[in-house]
Amino acid sequence: MFSKEKGSFSSFASVIAIIGLGIGVASLLITVSVVQGFHDVISEKLSFFEGEGRIKHILSKNFRTDDIQIKKLSNELDIDFVVPYVRNIVLARKGKKAEGIIIEGLNELPKILTEVHPNSLLNDEIIIGHVLAKNLEVKKMDKIFVQPLQKKNNLNFGAPIKSLTVKDIFTSGLQEFDKTLAYTNLETAQKIFEIDAAEISGLIITNKLTNRSKENINYPFIYETWKSRHSLLFQWIELQRWPAFIMFGLITLVGVINLLSSINMIIQEKKGQISILLAQGIRYNELKIIFMYQGGLIGFIGAFIGGFFAFLIINLDKYFNIFKIPSDVYFMDRVPFSFDVYIFSILMIIIFFISFVFSWVPVKHLENINLSTALKFE
Repeated sequence: MFSKEKGSFSSFASVIAIIGLGIGVASLLITVSVVQGFHDVISEKLSFFEGEGRIKHILSKNFRTDDIQIKKLSNELDIDFVVPYVRNIVLARKGKKAEGIIIEGLNELPKILTEVHPNSLLNDEIIIGHVLAKNLEVKKMDKIFVQPLQKKNNLNFGAPIKSLTVKDIFTSGLQEFDKTLAYTNLETAQKIFEIDAAEISGLIITNKLTNRSKENINYPFIYETWKSRHSLLFQWIELQRWPAFIMFGLITLVGVINLLSSINMIIQEKKGQISILLAQGIRYNELKIIFMYQGGLIGFIGAFIGGFFAFLIINLDKYFNIFKIPSDVYFMDRVPFSFDVYIFSILMIIIFFISFVFSWVPVKHLENINLSTALKFE
């Protein structure tokens, strides 16, 4: 494979084949890592913000906690994994700045926020996203004014305006959440929307429901998981996955074709040595296996080098944040990578076997070598 002869073309061809395969594998692995990274990051953040699922009215109406079906469900579920919430739209204002936002009132903040903001919210306190804070030009401990856009009597005029203190500002990495979502405690949200203490918008379930519990959720209530709630987003991710895999898979295929050319060039350059071995009694099948293993080794080395560079690029971005993206388009402000060692290992094994098997194409012509002609020039 790597001949020591000066000016050997077989060594050059082998190096080119390895580089080609390395580029193809690195491209494919980086693509897989980016697509999987988007899926993993969005899944993690959405599940942290929204819980495993939510029980709510099918028409998104508020309901009472003393409803017979809700009381029955509450008795079945572990109270530690059930969080009542109130959710609705308000107009938030600071001076001349105004933004339409969603207020979610609950007594247990999402996990992604409690890690950074461990203290619970008191009455008339609010946590807002950093994009909203920038748009309203507010900072911690400033006051903002909120006014619900809907009233029980369906009249927009005369809706109460409430003053809230900005307790903290969060950054989720999801543009829409940072721009439109704010949190208060449950009692404050109930006062803003003028509903009594027994009225809620739904129940957040923070662990997976059993099939029996799901079967007990009947009309007019539904159970909606975070994944079904954002199903269009995940369909979009899947839609991007396969075209990218096919495109960069074709680049890897080009590397395999280079490998076939490399093996063929090696056979042509070593025709004299091959003829000597054949004349000494080595079998054609034994020679074929040698060259096929050489093809497999070139494929394995190319795949390993490609995987190494993919791993290097991913880790450099992890520590130095090299690849930045617009968060208003991609839901996050940096390219997410998720390097999967299992996929890398499977890819290396597949490329080894493909290279091994495909090497049979040039190797099968060994039997066409004319020994007398080849040996005459040795």
